[in-house]
Amino acid sequence: MSLPAVQARGKAFLSLNGLRSRPYWPLLSRATILATGTFAKLVMTLPLKYKTTGFEENFLRTFDQCKQQSKGFLTIMNHSSLLDDPFAWGVLPWWKFYVRGGNIRWGLGADNVCFGTPFLRFFFSLGQVLSTTRFGGGPFQGSIDAAIHLLSKDHQEYPKQRSNWVHIFPEAFVHQVYPPHENSLRYFHWGVSRLILEADECPAVLPIFSHGFDKVIPEDRPDDYRLWKQIGTTIHFGYGKAIDEKLLAEFREKWRALVEKEQQGHTEPLTDLTDNLKFGPEAQKLRSDLARYLRDQLGAVRETMGFPPQNPEFAEPEFWKPEGGCKDVPVMGIVNKLPHHK
Repeated sequence: MSLPAVQARGKAFLSLNGLRSRPYWPLLSRATILATGTFAKLVMTLPLKYKTTGFEENFLRTFDQCKQQSKGFLTIMNHSSLLDDPFAWGVLPWWKFYVRGGNIRWGLGADNVCFGTPFLRFFFSLGQVLSTTRFGGGPFQGSIDAAIHLLSKDHQEYPKQRSNWVHIFPEAFVHQVYPPHENSLRYFHWGVSRLILEADECPAVLPIFSHGFDKVIPEDRPDDYRLWKQIGTTIHFGYGKAIDEKLLAEFREKWRALVEKEQQGHTEPLTDLTDNLKFGPEAQKLRSDLARYLRDQLGAVRETMGFPPQNPEFAEPEFWKPEGGCKDVPVMGIVNKLPHHK
């Protein structure tokens, strides 16, 4: 269930103050996507190799169905490397996704990494990346509203180049852990829950698990990003089946009930999220429950790729706090490392 003000904010965020409506924007955006996609495909087939499971029968089939029905398509994936996006999309059919317009994903990118300069801001915006503030921006920021808008049917401003596919890394940043916990998942943030609960109709949600990129760019050696040393490395992708919409509908029905309950205390129709719908205990629990459920679905794909079950504590946000149990789980990298990870 979507509220009008959320859709309006999402639409305004997407417009980039009218920049996306400029006559030159579609051509530049398409050229940027074509060049980036071609480069990603070359990297994934020349210095690197890849192996996919479930790509055609799960990913492509669901994508085509959503496209035909003008239905939102949401993919969720573990975030194991800086290379995840765009190189994960080097496996896509070149003509269908990069030459023909309107098929490539919209993604969320860290503002301090992807939007740090005017050039980067312009480049990543052309590449359909939405600026997202991490570490304090929260789940109610503009990029999340924009993604909700994209997953809804009411976004016909750019019908020719419109894509109904949104991709998100629910862990929110690169997560690499030393053995024996490698390729594990952190907890999922609430933003992904909002995308499902607040789109005007339930999107198709498909989990993707990858591993191998972490060997190409390990976070514990940030000064040793030499791709030539990794020639021949195989990147593995597992594409799960689309999550049962009947189960997602149960979460959406609980959200609708919360909105209707909140409406009872107002004489005018609700047009925006109230503080209670943002921060009330029932709303927070619902987002947490859905985020955990989505993590479990992605974890199931992970196990089909031969990895053992994860430590259940990893799903808890409290575990990753300095006073939590994560002090016994050394994490790679400067960005991910807490002070006590020495």
